[in-house]
Amino acid sequence: MNTKALILLALTCPIILGANMLARKCASSETHPAAGGTASVTRTNEVSDEIAESASPADSARPEPRMIVGVVIPATVVDVRSQVNGIIDSFSKSVGDSVDSTQPLATLDSADLLLEAQSQQARLAAAGHRVAAAEIDLKILQEQETHMLDALKTNAASQFEVSQLRRQVESASAKLKGSLEDSKEQQVAARSIEQRMHKYRCLSPISGRIIEVGAVKGAYVREGQLIAKVQSTQQHLNVGLPADVVEQLQTISFRFQQRSDSVILAPVEVTPNCNLDGTRCVRLAIPAGCDLVVGQILRVEVSVKP
Repeated sequence: MNTKALILLALTCPIILGANMLARKCASSETHPAAGGTASVTRTNEVSDEIAESASPADSARPEPRMIVGVVIPATVVDVRSQVNGIIDSFSKSVGDSVDSTQPLATLDSADLLLEAQSQQARLAAAGHRVAAAEIDLKILQEQETHMLDALKTNAASQFEVSQLRRQVESASAKLKGSLEDSKEQQVAARSIEQRMHKYRCLSPISGRIIEVGAVKGAYVREGQLIAKVQSTQQHLNVGLPADVVEQLQTISFRFQQRSDSVILAPVEVTPNCNLDGTRCVRLAIPAGCDLVVGQILRVEVSVKP
């Protein structure tokens, strides 16, 4: 080998060795990011699977509660009207006063009817006395008849005497029967007057509060004229519900918050006709003891029963 060939070999070997080292370094740097990327993708998939497994199907299927508004109304409003013509003798109630179904709101002047009632009571008492006297007379005659029959057996009395006494017994029995019928008639007449007297007392069929007065003391009223309007103490809440909610009414819970308490409302009535917007009016019963005012607006939570 000549001198020129040795010099060329000495220059080429370092270049080839450097190229090999550079290639190995590049290959090593590309392998590490690829491995790190694979691990990252694998971990992301594992977290996604954990979230999917932890999600509850029941929670995702249950709808969120919705809020609606309703108006407080009285459960019942009744008109108290006069049942007869007459002059109001007493009327001490006014708008806002509480009333009881056993106490009259007003009474009409019934002086003439009261006199008639007193006379009828006297006739009824007299009829009762006549019945009592007829019962005593019949009993005495029946005892005499029994003794007379015994005397007839021993010839101590004649058949004629027995026959006469028997006719007296029959007459006394007929008199008692007539007295009893008269007493019954007097009782019917007395009850009729009592019923007429009752019409002079203007009673409310429910307990509640007066919201309107239609007459005053001393005024003349005709039969059917308004005396007062009374609203019940029981209250309802009027709400408008879509048709799909009304169809599932038995599975839905209604409640509202009053101070720190959650008050549950119960459906009591659904109107047969729809409103212009397609909703149905539903009445919800408000429990007794809630401090609400007629006309008050309430926000109600509507949710599916658990």
